[in-house]
Amino acid sequence: MGIIREDHPIAPSRDDSLEAHDELLFLATPEIEDALEALLSPGKRQPRGKE
Repeated sequence: MGIIREDHPIAPSRDDSLEAHDELLFLATPEIEDALEALLSPGKRQPRGKE
């Protein structure tokens, strides 16, 4: 996971917190993409291939 803040990448530590307008960057295998997206935005979309 990474944070993009004001166009600069940050490798977060446990002491970092999210700020308004931060973007999150996740690296994930295709097998867990749906689970990760469901965790971050439950109920917002259908799994890939089901649209």
